[in-house]
Amino acid sequence: MIVPPKSYFEKVAQVCRRYDVYMISDEVICGFGRLGTQFGCQSCSFAPDAISVAKALTSGYVPIGGP
Repeated sequence: MIVPPKSYFEKVAQVCRRYDVYMISDEVICGFGRLGTQFGCQSCSFAPDAISVAKALTSGYVPIGGP
């Protein structure tokens, strides 16, 4: 996995807000404390409109999702 520069997602979020694009943070790899915060978006300093957590709950071993 290639980690983007620190300000990358913050700048992408600004562009999404400017053009009214719904931003979703897919927390399959970075969620649940793997980066030191509960979600990767918190570690990367941006606030998405929604967070996807389905595979991160069980590492993909059991089909489970979250709201």
